[in-house]
Parts: sequence; C-alpha cells; structure tokens
Amino acid sequence: MAVQTLKSNAFIFDLDGTLIDTTPQVIKFWTDIAVEHNIDPAKILETSHGRRTIETLQRWVPELATIEHVNELEGKLALEKDGVIVLPGVMNLLQSVSAKDWTVNTAGTNVMATTRLLQFNIQVPAKMATGDMLTHGKPHPEGYLKAAEILDKKPSECLVFEDAPSGVQAAIAAGMQCIACTTTHTVEQLKAAGATVIVDRLNSVDIVGNEDGSYTTTIKNAYDL
Repeated sequence: MAVQTLKSNAFIFDLDGTLIDTTPQVIKFWTDIAVEHNIDPAKILETSHGRRTIETLQRWVPELATIEHVNELEGKLALEKDGVIVLPGVMNLLQSVSAKDWTVNTAGTNVMATTRLLQFNIQVPAKMATGDMLTHGKPHPEGYLKAAEILDKKPSECLVFEDAPSGVQAAIAAGMQCIACTTTHTVEQLKAAGATVIVDRLNSVDIVGNEDGSYTTTIKNAYDL
C-alpha cells in the first residue's frame, strides 16, 4: 500500500456506503420487497446498490415504480436509525472542507439525504444532486455533472468519494477523479470501474486547504492499482 496525493477545488460525496452506512436497513428493505413479490432477494441486492430506488423498482417490481411510492418508501426508511452509522473518518474530512466546497450526489431522494445527514448532525449542503431531481441514475454522469454545477466548479476540479462501481463509473465519465472505499464492494470491482484511488475507509484520507483556495488530499494505505 502506498501514500498518494490529489489536488482539487471541491468535493462530491456519495452518501450511503461512503459517508453513512445503512447496509442492514437496505438489505432488509429490498429483502422485504422481494419476498412480498416472490423474487429472489439476492437478485435485487446484486443490482440495487448505488442505483436509484425507482430504477430498481422499474426492473423488478414495475407496478411500484412511481415517484409518489418511492418518496413514501424512502421517507419511512429515512426515519429508521437502527444500525445506521457514520463511517470512520467522515466527520474529520467534512470539517476540513469549507461548506461551499462540498456537496452530495446520491441515488436517494432529497428527503432521504437530508434526514440521514441531520441524524448525525452533519451540516446539509444548500443544494445536493439527489435521485429525485435527476433523469438518469448512476453509472450515468448526470448526477456528478449536476453536483459540479451546484458547486460552480468544472468537473475536472472536483474530487469524488464513492463506494459502488456504478458511482465510480459515473464520476469517471463526468471527468472527475474518484477515491473509492471498499465498504460494499471489492478492490477488484472498484478497480474495474476505473477508480483513481482505492482505500478501505476514509480515515485513511486527510484534506488540507491551500492558500489559493484549492485542497490537497493525502491518501494513506491506498491499494496498489
């Protein structure tokens, strides 16, 4: 494992699996839907992470795939906190970055993202790129391009933090650098998706602001790619 450094002017974070881990809840959420509709839960779980709920429903249970139903499902899920944690290193990273220089791009709805951040006293960005405001989910780059627009930065100025191959692919397709965490997927999967750097958790990452307004990100214990 090696130490690497990256330069950027802004940061875009995926939410679930990157900032916050809701894995037990997500597994139960999709398993319950699968069992109710006589679908193998493993098949849904293999394809759901990092993708918008409405897209997963369209594939497996199309009769449930309405914006109203998704908002209802995610609104209820967001209120459940059992087993949900902030991942290691996240709070230190966010405290190292000016509030105007970071935002979130998530497959979840704005209600879901806002509720999750507030549950852990994380300042909610003024604007986020959330699944309910996008036409295309990851691996399409729309969400990351929208996030760069929110930050008023060029895509090449943004550094992304992700955990899912579809998210990594979206970030790279948007023309951004991407640090991927192995929270939910293997090094091999994240490498195949094109991640710039891969670490186990964000407590291996430090961000320092520079006098010119840019940032230097130092990654310890990065996997050799």
